[in-house]
Amino acid sequence: MAKTLKSRSRNFTEFEKHLMFEIVRNKYLHIVDNKKTDAVNIEQKNVAWEHIANEYNCQAQTGPRTSKQLRALYDILKKNARSNLNEDKKNFYKTGGGTYVPRSSILDEKIVCTLGAQFQPLTNNFDSSADYPSETFFTTGTGAKSTSTPQKSVQEESNCSFLANAINENVILCTEDAVNLEVPSSTLQQSTSSHGQKRKLSKIPEKKKTQLEILTNRVVKRKNLKDQYDEQIQKQKMKILKIEEEIKKSQLEVIKQEIQNNKVLHEMEIAIKQKELEAKCNEMEYKKQLYELDIKNMQSLNM
Repeated sequence: MAKTLKSRSRNFTEFEKHLMFEIVRNKYLHIVDNKKTDAVNIEQKNVAWEHIANEYNCQAQTGPRTSKQLRALYDILKKNARSNLNEDKKNFYKTGGGTYVPRSSILDEKIVCTLGAQFQPLTNNFDSSADYPSETFFTTGTGAKSTSTPQKSVQEESNCSFLANAINENVILCTEDAVNLEVPSSTLQQSTSSHGQKRKLSKIPEKKKTQLEILTNRVVKRKNLKDQYDEQIQKQKMKILKIEEEIKKSQLEVIKQEIQNNKVLHEMEIAIKQKELEAKCNEMEYKKQLYELDIKNMQSLNM
């Protein structure tokens, strides 16, 4: 019995992808994205996908589709959105220069905004990739801790968060702005509370301070090396320009010498040809005189 090959359907257009997702988001998102897998919910999902297929086929551009095809498309769109989001994050934090070009499309952004809970991980303040703590703990005279935050300048907060993120991500930034960053002062700051007690700002841990110093030293070292390399490159360029100028001058001298030599040769050739012409003229004059003498002799004999 011969096997019958299934004909491949046409690709979904961008309009159809947006159309399918809009239908799901507006009416059936709470059913389609329900994580329960019991018999009742599975039946509800099957019915919902049938309704989605009917509404989709009313406006489809490339022909009717089954609920199975639309379900597979929905899973592929979510998978691609997650993949593009991760790729954008990786390329955004990548070093080495170049232009950052995001891969996420408008549909990917719409999917991420709608299904944000599935794409954004839970925050963990104790993870190595967490942000620098925004709350600063203060110690009172009795040793109790308070979570009140002192008034710090915007420059100190931005510098502290920037350097802390750079340490946590092991990123070395070789820019002049990073060199000029100032580490917030770790000296104790005093503030008067409602009870008149003095509260002191906790110091930055020694480990963080050493890491900050190592980071700034590395940045300065990298910047100095970059300046040295730039200076060497500039010197090499100047040497190359001088060599090119000398080569051009030598080529011009050679060309001038060749022109002078050619001029002398042409003058010599002209002089030789002039002498040859003079010799031929003299020879013709001599022959003319002989011819005239012959004519006179013939005339005298005839007489």
